Amino acid sequence: PPATFYGPVPATDAFTPTVGMEVTAVINNNVCGQSTVQERDNQLAYTIQVMADTGDGCGAAGRGIAFKTEGQTVSSQTWDNSQAWFHPLALSETRIYLPIVLRGP
Repeated sequence: PPATFYGPVPATDAFTPTVGMEVTAVINNNVCGQSTVQERDNQLAYTIQVMADTGDGCGAAGRGIAFKTEGQTVSSQTWDNSQAWFHPLALSETRIYLPIVLRGP
């Protein structure tokens, strides 16, 4: 059976979801599930089923899933079909600060 994931799709400074936006589940460059963003209880959310491997390279225990919208990876998770999984889709806002290197006189 497929693995099921669901949850909110919150907006961030770098990501503005819209109703009808496609959500794609990709494993090893294979599209293994597709869905769209829906409005539920006045918030944006999604539900997606990620197919099990049937010789196509899709889901198997421990395989990584990249959840994508508009071609951009917004989240990742490990494939597991033992239950439905609550998994918010949120683009990471991790920032890396690099030191400034100045030349001496």
